[in-house]
Amino acid sequence: MSFHSVAALFDEQLAAGMHPAASLAVCHEGGLAFERVGGVVDTRTGAPASPGTLFVGFSCGKPLAAACLWVLHDRGHVGWDDPIAIHWPEFAGSKGKERVTVRHVLTHQAGLPSMPAHIPNHRYGEWNTIVEALEAAELEFQPGAAIAYHELTYGWLVGELVHRISGVAFRDFFINHVTVPLGLVDTYFGIPPELEPRVARLEAMPDVERPEAADQLNFPLAHQVVMPALNVITTARDLARFYAVLLSGGETGDTRWLSESTVAEATRAHAEGVDSLSGEPVRFGLGVSLASDEVGKFGVNRNRRAFGHGGFATSMAWADPDLELSFAYLTTGMQPAEVDAARIATISRAVTDAIEGLR
Repeated sequence: MSFHSVAALFDEQLAAGMHPAASLAVCHEGGLAFERVGGVVDTRTGAPASPGTLFVGFSCGKPLAAACLWVLHDRGHVGWDDPIAIHWPEFAGSKGKERVTVRHVLTHQAGLPSMPAHIPNHRYGEWNTIVEALEAAELEFQPGAAIAYHELTYGWLVGELVHRISGVAFRDFFINHVTVPLGLVDTYFGIPPELEPRVARLEAMPDVERPEAADQLNFPLAHQVVMPALNVITTARDLARFYAVLLSGGETGDTRWLSESTVAEATRAHAEGVDSLSGEPVRFGLGVSLASDEVGKFGVNRNRRAFGHGGFATSMAWADPDLELSFAYLTTGMQPAEVDAARIATISRAVTDAIEGLR
């Protein structure tokens, strides 16, 4: 299969109405091998998507947030088994939380998967409010006793850790130590207001779970506040580049961003089992999800060394070390989970087939 076939599949998905707009980027052996953007960024106006269009990547941002901790670990400022309370004393406010470690947070074993019930979602942009609520929250299970995907709390736990360890606000640290050194020119947690016109509008497709999320995340404020588990704004090209740097062992050009040992540690399995909330089998590295044995969103997916992360009903990015391949696919159509999984698996498989055909 050639990239011509990948392009045809990309266009077929748009023509079938699976999503209004999409962007796909593939890096192979460190360089951009394929990129395609299509559709309309706003169904109300019919404005076309372009290479400069920004997409909401949802949880595709989780590894990018974790990368801040990888940098701090690489420089000797934090250990994976450090209790959070060493760096963030107020966190150990209730019984048992003093045992929550950095590793627990990055592998969704911290025991705090639920957002504090008294915080409505329209206040998710209030960083200090969320931090104080997490400090007061009680554990839902003992640290390390279960895996439960920390869908939203992950972002503030990681982000506040970065702040406490570095002394720098999370967004500033992310810019200075992730996006700038890696050349991610279109990736943001909290975009500058002047970039708002470039952000593609999300659309809730038929039968999607939580269709209200599309409208909520179409407000400019939702793009401009910092929510590290939820609202990364980026391009497929930037996401594919991020994973390409990881496949290079932490080098970008002639510059070493991370040590090979830190990259290897972050992308190996640290937790494996059944998610106690979803009932699905999961494998986690330190901020990344790892492939299983079955064909799925990670392309062929029989390579258990493949790693990456998906986002709610619209996005996926991953890397396969054996194929030296990184992949990112972002769309604006929020689909039911089964439709989303099928469309991403199909295009992921087409890309791995194309790369294998080049070998």
